[in-house]
Amino acid sequence: MAAASTSTPSGTALSSGVKLLGSYSLSGAIAKHASFVDDVLTAKSCAAVASHGTGSAFAGGPAEFAVPTPPPPSGNATNVYFTAGVSPYKGPGTFSKEDILKSGGGDLTVGTAMYNPVAARATASMTVRPDGSGSFTFANAPPVTSGPSLSGTVTWTCSG
Repeated sequence: MAAASTSTPSGTALSSGVKLLGSYSLSGAIAKHASFVDDVLTAKSCAAVASHGTGSAFAGGPAEFAVPTPPPPSGNATNVYFTAGVSPYKGPGTFSKEDILKSGGGDLTVGTAMYNPVAARATASMTVRPDGSGSFTFANAPPVTSGPSLSGTVTWTCSG
């Protein structure tokens, strides 16, 4: 599942001035919260993001709405990365864990730890509103290795 970005055939990311202003809150195995800006979108408006998604997972692929994710960290900051979404994306709505699974699943990375928000005992859902805002909520996401599970919410609004 790709992050909320689209690449040109040469691999250069495009940006249109439309941004997803996000925040996340994690609990359980890791307690962490932060705000971020995901500004690598090709859509010309928030309505276009809501209608057509954040881009395609690959050149020529179907429309996708990928959960916004923080940019790569700098310095000693901890990496936090969400890979979940819905493809093919057909417009705003509420999407179940099964919809996310059909799109290739998802994972969450915090530092070096990875979690599976669509595992058998986990719950997950994503909502995209007509204005491009939305949320991704998950609970009891088990780690890929062993240890306590992770729960959390990612919310975003669209600007531009």
